[in-house]
Amino acid sequence: MKILYITTEIEDYISDSIFYGLRMEYGPDVVDFPKKESMYIGGKDLVDYGGGFTLWGLLPDLNIDREHVLEQLDEGYYDVIIFSDIYRQQESYTHWNVYRRLEKTKELGKKMVFLDGSDDGKPAVTEAFNWGPYFKRDNPYHYPQVKIIGLAIPERKILTDRPTKTKTFARYNQVDEGYEIPEVRDNCSKERFTNEEEYYADLAASKYGLGMKKSGWDTPRTMEYAANWCVPCIYTKGWDWDGQTWYDRDHSTHPLGLVDLENCILWATPFQLMDKLAAVDDQKYAQMSQAAHDWALTRTCEQSAKYVMENI
Repeated sequence: MKILYITTEIEDYISDSIFYGLRMEYGPDVVDFPKKESMYIGGKDLVDYGGGFTLWGLLPDLNIDREHVLEQLDEGYYDVIIFSDIYRQQESYTHWNVYRRLEKTKELGKKMVFLDGSDDGKPAVTEAFNWGPYFKRDNPYHYPQVKIIGLAIPERKILTDRPTKTKTFARYNQVDEGYEIPEVRDNCSKERFTNEEEYYADLAASKYGLGMKKSGWDTPRTMEYAANWCVPCIYTKGWDWDGQTWYDRDHSTHPLGLVDLENCILWATPFQLMDKLAAVDDQKYAQMSQAAHDWALTRTCEQSAKYVMENI
């Protein structure tokens, strides 16, 4: 299986997590073009997002021919062509379409795939529906051609054994409302970790990690909490919660298995969070921590890449 993975210079969690998973499965048969430097060992320094923790700078550099990609494409060398970040690749898409590369690729019976990791609910290039499957984090406009895909974490970053928990909250917290809780105010900080090992050690020692719903429920920090047996406490920004938000009830976004008081805690006010935490005894916490870890095991980059390849 020869796969051409068309990249952008900008980090994107959907794009980069699937590339990682594909490279782990297919090795050098996955050609990133142009080379995605931030994905290779030493490359996380090129990433602004989260200091490059968790996903970037992990892959060994391989001897890959990128000089003849366009000629190979025209010759039908690649079995699958993936636009990894079509939201940012609209100009490239138009350019390739003008030169009939997509038409020729389709005539040769090759597969084309489009990934859209943008926060915008509307697909960036609906014309791409004519060429191949379109994967996106949510689908509020109910396009039947859109396949839902969530964030993922490298399997190697999931802590295998349950750690000993020595404190209540993870140190790094960017949720302003959380600081209304005295224990958070006294022990947490908005100052980011600069060392990844120290960051993970803090999560492993913490029972809970505060986060917030952004464009989706499955934020990178939520993934990191769960991977370290740390139960995510997701601030819903005051939205009413009865198991799903108004935005999720018709499955236009993907809840990805996050269930209140089973593998996470959802809270709209600091008082609600404290009430829920007070009701969690040691046995209940052990169950929730296990469930959060189990959830992370279902959201690996390797599994996301497999999901894409099984749906093309």
